[in-house]
Amino acid sequence: MKKFVSKIIGPLLGATLAIGIGVSIDSINSNKAAEVNGAVSSYSDRTQSTYYTSAFSHKVNSSQYGTTLLNTLHELMYDSHKSYNTYAELWTYTKETDYDIDNPDNIILLYSRQSVDGNENSNVWNREHVWCQSHAFYTTGTGAGSDLHHLRPASTNYNSTRNNTPYGVVASHSESNRMGDTDCYYTSGYFEPADYIKGDVARILMYMYTHYSSSVSGTSTYSGTLNITDIVTTSSGTAQAAWDLLMDWNELDPVDYQEMIRNNRCAYLLGNYNPYIDHPEFARMIWDDTSSQQAGLFFQTSYKTVNVGSTYTNTASKYGNVSSSGDITYTSDNPSVATVNSSGVVTGVSNGVARIKARCTINGVSKISYHFVIVGSGYTPKHTLNASGVVYTPTSKTTAVASETLGSETVTYNNTYGTSQLTKNNSLTLTISNFPKTISSFKLYMKSNGSAGSGTVSVTVGGSSYYSKTGTFAQIYGSYSTSFVPVDITNASASKKTGTIVISISATVNSLFFQKAVIDYSERTVTKATSISVTPSSISLTPGEDNFLTTSFTPSNTTLQTVTWSSSNSSVATVNRFGLVRAIAKGSATITATAGDGNGATGTTTINVVDEVTPDDPPAGDPTVTSVTVSPSTLNLDLYNNLTGNLSATVNGTNSPAQTVNWSTGNSGVATVNSSGVVTAVGVGLTTITAQSTVDNSKTGQATINVTDSTPVASSISATVSKTYYVGDVITSSDITVTDNLDNSIDGFTFANNNYQFTYSDASSGGSLTNKTFTNSISYNNMTCSLTVQVQRKEYDSSTAVSDEITRELTGVGTSYTSWNNKTSNSDAVYAGHCMKYTTNNSDAIQLRSTMTSSTYYSGVVSTSSGGTLESIVISWNSGTLDGRILSIYGKNSAYSTPNDLWSNDSATQGTLLGSIKKGTNTSLTITGSYTYIGIRSASGAMYIDSITINYAGGNNDAENLANFVMYEDATNQCLTKLDDAIEIFEGQTSSERAKFMTNNGYVISTARERLNAWATHEGKTITYKDGDYIVSSRAISPFNDIIKNDSSITIVIIISLIGITAIGGYFFLRHKKS
Repeated sequence: MKKFVSKIIGPLLGATLAIGIGVSIDSINSNKAAEVNGAVSSYSDRTQSTYYTSAFSHKVNSSQYGTTLLNTLHELMYDSHKSYNTYAELWTYTKETDYDIDNPDNIILLYSRQSVDGNENSNVWNREHVWCQSHAFYTTGTGAGSDLHHLRPASTNYNSTRNNTPYGVVASHSESNRMGDTDCYYTSGYFEPADYIKGDVARILMYMYTHYSSSVSGTSTYSGTLNITDIVTTSSGTAQAAWDLLMDWNELDPVDYQEMIRNNRCAYLLGNYNPYIDHPEFARMIWDDTSSQQAGLFFQTSYKTVNVGSTYTNTASKYGNVSSSGDITYTSDNPSVATVNSSGVVTGVSNGVARIKARCTINGVSKISYHFVIVGSGYTPKHTLNASGVVYTPTSKTTAVASETLGSETVTYNNTYGTSQLTKNNSLTLTISNFPKTISSFKLYMKSNGSAGSGTVSVTVGGSSYYSKTGTFAQIYGSYSTSFVPVDITNASASKKTGTIVISISATVNSLFFQKAVIDYSERTVTKATSISVTPSSISLTPGEDNFLTTSFTPSNTTLQTVTWSSSNSSVATVNRFGLVRAIAKGSATITATAGDGNGATGTTTINVVDEVTPDDPPAGDPTVTSVTVSPSTLNLDLYNNLTGNLSATVNGTNSPAQTVNWSTGNSGVATVNSSGVVTAVGVGLTTITAQSTVDNSKTGQATINVTDSTPVASSISATVSKTYYVGDVITSSDITVTDNLDNSIDGFTFANNNYQFTYSDASSGGSLTNKTFTNSISYNNMTCSLTVQVQRKEYDSSTAVSDEITRELTGVGTSYTSWNNKTSNSDAVYAGHCMKYTTNNSDAIQLRSTMTSSTYYSGVVSTSSGGTLESIVISWNSGTLDGRILSIYGKNSAYSTPNDLWSNDSATQGTLLGSIKKGTNTSLTITGSYTYIGIRSASGAMYIDSITINYAGGNNDAENLANFVMYEDATNQCLTKLDDAIEIFEGQTSSERAKFMTNNGYVISTARERLNAWATHEGKTITYKDGDYIVSSRAISPFNDIIKNDSSITIVIIISLIGITAIGGYFFLRHKKS
């Protein structure tokens, strides 16, 4: 659906609050559409604050009450009702008006308050006429019979149960009279909606009578006969008794957030509002037969939006038959969201919704009116009774696991074929013993084998049949599916069952697959009340004044939170079944609330009826605040080991003032405080936390917060690396992990030898690990440390490439699944596996499966000893393998034990998934990365393989490997033992690798080249390069060149030197003698 705001709010030129729910509510459901046929898009004069008093020719004014007010509302609704939807359009419209704020793709059902998929119309929900057609003049044509304000979505089952039973009071609220999992009750002659929707029903019936009854004077197009006694049944049978009951329901269940949203959405689509939702006080002003009741208070705007910290003024006026009255006072029912002062100025405190109540004594009767204030982003509605669910998933042929345990239930599972698949004549049973919840819905996730698959699905609950169906998968589910789909097996007539659940599935022709069972259950558990608290615990009233009593239950999760009310002295004060007390005459009476669950719990309050109070006196029972106490008064916090602390506030005063406060901090740089009084240290210092009463903003309490910091200071650091370096590698700071002596990881340190390249001086001859220490090379915050790493020379890799071929003959298995091992081929590798021989069409192939092939083993092939570095794997598929079957290839650098390792949830045991080979798509996989052990398993059912070829890589015949050969050792006289081999390796390389060795200036290759040149020069060898000869020129021998003279050479040099010295000496001796 298209976005509601983007399509509508522009053309309405800023009529934000009146259109639907305005910015606050559309922000909650930005993806809801409003582009429906018949929406009033050209009508812009719909600001709700003027709707009743100035927007139309018929206006509500302060002097109207009784029939006059009724007729005015009738004309106003006729004037503003610009679009009449059809009955068919309700399927679309309902998704706009009754959507669930928590889940906008769902809608809220009327009687059960369940949140269900809005697209499941006719299957899960249908269109409920709250005023039944059989008790009215209309059908489903345009007008009253399809009015969107009137029709509500309801469960198909519950709608059928209610049928056309009139509304009334059911004498016995027993389980046998309960409608399903709701709090609605019915008998043969009465249907009583749950307390949380009594007001919704009453306001819809008042709307229908006002708008469409021909008994109401005024203009009309779709009016007809509507008798209130046809739809509401009372013991006296009079119309006044029916209106009295609806007025009681209207006050018992006040308008909530969801109902307000719905009214505004309907008004956007149709043009007119339900006035009894905007102004519930209109009900008594019209239908109460006591003249003193035909007056009340009127908020011109029934809802306002405000940001946190902002204010607005919305005052109430006295309307109707007012003969005497007192001052109007204001209170908030949720001061943690919004507060109001004595002048009607409302302040937004936090995100949420509050009711601002105006109260005044008019004609000697206490009158109350209210409006909604939506602060910030508002809140989500209450009473949505969503179900919860448990998922049961098989993990093997004999086990299944549950996503949660609800009580003492146990789960058993048995599949005669595999974990989830059933082939012909196989079956499975999943048993949940003693399922403790009431089932609300039930789905099995299954799939078929292509366009085949058939069998029987049956379920018993508590020993009785719950569901059974036999046939093809298309008959069981509705169509074939090769993906898992939810098969709904919910049995509406048995939906309240509980007990042991047995699920049985059998396949009769071809494969069926079972993935999981999802059992949704009602959260309803029967918890009975142990005590009841009545609020207020005592109250003073004047004759004619009334007041609502409220109850709270212990435990707080009491299932049936209803009571019956009684008065000890009805000549002093009476009480109706909804807790509305009315003072009759001076005196005292005790009002008792008795729990409706039959457990005997009671609660009481004392009603003192006194003489009329003076106009200056505050209304009886209003709370006053004398002080606020914060505990503890001093709170010590520490940034290191005591970061948070809790404060509590006690609001002291008379008449039980609300214990809600607003918390604030004197210095957020020292400590902060949240709405629950939790203080969090921020910085060292002192500050004050203040608790301000929401009843009286002038009353506060304080606590002193002292924040210290005992965080230990590091005195030393240490450094490590997690790798071994080879000659030629470069070490950088990113390789190094530095921690302090408090085990804190250090970033931002300095490494004095960053980008150092390791040389052959750093590594011992022969490839042994050599410690290399960088002394005091790491520094951080005036601390230094040394770093020691290990360096070694790379050894020449002389290995050669080799291939192993695994065939059925190599495995030695027969026509049943068998484990085998110690099978070797061309390399040094040893393989093990679990498979069988595939013999169809006289083939001799290896057969693998993707499930357990016995109670102990999984199918697959692994290597238990290495044949070298893996290079690639090639599969020769047998023609019996279906296209699309997938073979998964795993690798690691430690030995596998059995194919079961490939099915482990531990990646170290299973190895790394290197890739897959898919029948009909590819036959080979090139392996990237260095792995020495291989694992092979089916990822999609049975498959048949003629041969598996595993290729191992040989040593790299490249310039680097030649350099490793030359430089691995520093022994003397290597030119005599290794030169010829080195030249042979060199001349066996490709021309590009030879050119790289002769020209690359990298440290490893250039150093090896220098040594090789020295060897060649000493031995007088010639290195052939490309098409010509490369003649090694003489050059200085580096410290890494060999000592190329042996002991004999040294002896000859000494002898020649002695002869030379003797000859020179003899020459000078003879010259001297001659002279």
